[in-house]
Formats: sequence, C-alpha cells, structure tokens
Amino acid sequence: MQVKDKSLTKWIPPIEVDKVYDIDNIQWDKGGIILHLSPDDIKRENRSSNHLSVHWDSVICYQVTYESFRPDCWIPNPEDAWTFFVSSSSEYLTCARTNNPTLPNTLFHFAVIGTNIIVDILAEKYPEINYL
Repeated sequence: MQVKDKSLTKWIPPIEVDKVYDIDNIQWDKGGIILHLSPDDIKRENRSSNHLSVHWDSVICYQVTYESFRPDCWIPNPEDAWTFFVSSSSEYLTCARTNNPTLPNTLFHFAVIGTNIIVDILAEKYPEINYL
C-alpha cells in the first residue's frame, strides 16, 4: 500500500497476520484502546481464520475515520493493500507535537487501515496483538 505520507511505513506485527482486515470493534480499556479485526482480503481464498485483538495499554490520542476511503490512504491496486503502518515522524504526529509541546519524546503514530474504518493512534509503545 502506498500512503501519501511517506513517513508511514509498513509495520509487520510479531504474529502471522493477513494483509487486509475489517475493524469490527473499537473499545476503551483502562486508558488504552482495543481493536478487534477480522480478515477481509478481496479474495476469499486468501482469508485466514485469524481474527485479531490489537491492544494499546496507553494512548495519547486517536482519530477514527468511519469510511473505507480516505485520500491519503487510497491504493489503486487491491493486491497492494496492507493494514498496519507506523511512523515516528508523520504529518499527524508533527501536527500533534506542534499543538501540544508537552508530548513525550518517544511517540509513534500507528495507522490501522481497515477496509471499513481507518484508525490513527498516537502511543508511546507498540500494541500487544493476539488471536481471538
């Protein structure tokens, strides 16, 4: 997947994951956030049964886009789709730092690009990912 913000790079989680997911649920948990994901490759034969829970135990802020299209995340070829991205210098993170200079020095912008929802998260640590 090519995103307009070139600082966002493909992040490969520490467990085996599908390329493409729907975001089924977003919930708060004691100051953190949990995403529940379901495989959603355009080709059914490429979908595993690996539903995921992605859990950040602490989040600085987040943004949810409730649609499958956002110009900065659009790809022309579905074969290039990917769900997980990370950056330590994205436009979103730079804007947050400009508006709040007290943010921690180590901060990551995670973009979880589902086929139905896009979630941007600013957090100090990588999330825990488990199969459901």
